[in-house]
Amino acid sequence: MGKTSKATIYLREELKKREKMLLEEQKIPFEKQTTQRTLYYHIRDAYMGGIIDIDYDHFCQRLLQLCRKMGGDLYREKLGILAEERAQLSFRWKKEAISLDNFEDLARYGSDVLLVEKGGIVNLLNSLAQKYGVTLIHSKGFAVDYARVLCRMARENGGRIWVLSDWDASGIILANKIEAKRIGIDQKTLDYFNLRKKDVETEYEGGKPPITHLKALEPEEREPIERKRVEIDMILDRVGNTPFWKYLMDRMNEEKIRNLNRSVSLGLPANIRETIDKIQNIFEERVDLLKEKWREKLASWDKGIVEVEKLEDEWDKESEEYIREQPEMEELVEKLEKIAEG
Repeated sequence: MGKTSKATIYLREELKKREKMLLEEQKIPFEKQTTQRTLYYHIRDAYMGGIIDIDYDHFCQRLLQLCRKMGGDLYREKLGILAEERAQLSFRWKKEAISLDNFEDLARYGSDVLLVEKGGIVNLLNSLAQKYGVTLIHSKGFAVDYARVLCRMARENGGRIWVLSDWDASGIILANKIEAKRIGIDQKTLDYFNLRKKDVETEYEGGKPPITHLKALEPEEREPIERKRVEIDMILDRVGNTPFWKYLMDRMNEEKIRNLNRSVSLGLPANIRETIDKIQNIFEERVDLLKEKWREKLASWDKGIVEVEKLEDEWDKESEEYIREQPEMEELVEKLEKIAEG
């Protein structure tokens, strides 16, 4: 992209506004956070009257270059602009990469599982989804077959499965293959926000509709999107993050019954957990000096490669003796041991 690009000039203006906001508020407020594609549409429509002189891929490259120049490698995220990641699952405090090895565990998370076509949207909505125990899954770079298996396993474990995708051929095909209810983007989405389709639709990539994908759809699915598509990011730009999440909640709440055992944690009471943590911290503090000596020894180990478990066993023995040598700690250990023995 050339330096004279109007999109570049407007992008710089937008980034300067965000930098000023960051300096004033220390963090970009949630409602001002955005995805790269949503920002692309914002520059196009708010600054350039709907016609932009750069494609999306070059826009993202220029965005990254400008952000790095302004503040380093992570400055884009500090400015509240979220990039897509590869296959991931987000549930409350957990955020994990999806792999065949963890399917069974991940399938147990969330009374509701929302498969989102775009990773940036997952990053954007996760803080809201956490509050309601909704699992967000992004399958970019991950075979649809695997996503289908994960959703099937979640369904078999009592989860409700939903799909959020662009209103285009690939988005509808994704929902059909997953065999889950699609809750947007569609005409219901536009009606909910009183939006006109012609005001939010955009050309297919390269200006050519994907004929093969369109032919795979039923006539009623194909007709509204034969010529143009509607992206999630465009709706977000028009309505904002929190209203869009409320819309998703309303759509998911069309089904009232769900298994909240998948979302609600029934662990130890918070006060008890805090007490246990404090006791653990007491022990940790008591071995700090010994730990520092061990770290120095390990940092300059001169006996070649060894079995690390043997060293860990040696640490366990020495640190226990070290703790018990302290009179008040010996008494505490004995009390805890009696409690543990019942």
